Amino acid sequence: MVRDGKISPWSMWKDIYPIVKDDPRYTSMLGQGGSTPLELFFEVIFDLDMRYKRERKAVLDFLKELRAEVGPDTTYQMFVDQVTRVGNIEQIDPVVLRAAFEKLSLKAKREHRERRAGSVKEREHREGKDKEHRDGDGDRDREKDRSKDRR
Repeated sequence: MVRDGKISPWSMWKDIYPIVKDDPRYTSMLGQGGSTPLELFFEVIFDLDMRYKRERKAVLDFLKELRAEVGPDTTYQMFVDQVTRVGNIEQIDPVVLRAAFEKLSLKAKREHRERRAGSVKEREHREGKDKEHRDGDGDRDREKDRSKDRR
């Protein structure tokens, strides 16, 4: 599952359990002594996290050097194709490469959401200013009418 990219340093048991719950290897482990499937899962996650942290800087520097870009809609395959065209990725552990992609993809999606939310807030702010300006004109007109009535 690690080689297939189904398990990464950020994987959650709740996402993996539905995949393994009917697997005979999983069901045969249940009720036996020793480590539980959940404990083994966390060991794998820990190992992946340590491996990723060791190699992360080199991989991210390599990707920056290649000018590999990950946008909110970039798929893993698009990313691999882009990196393969530009550089030699054989030196990168595929698990670490996928983990780096996931990290960059999450960052790109978060930035995209923030930009979109920021533009909505800016528009709402501008609309609010326009409304205040229009309301201000209405107040000014009402004051003129009142002053005419007083005369």
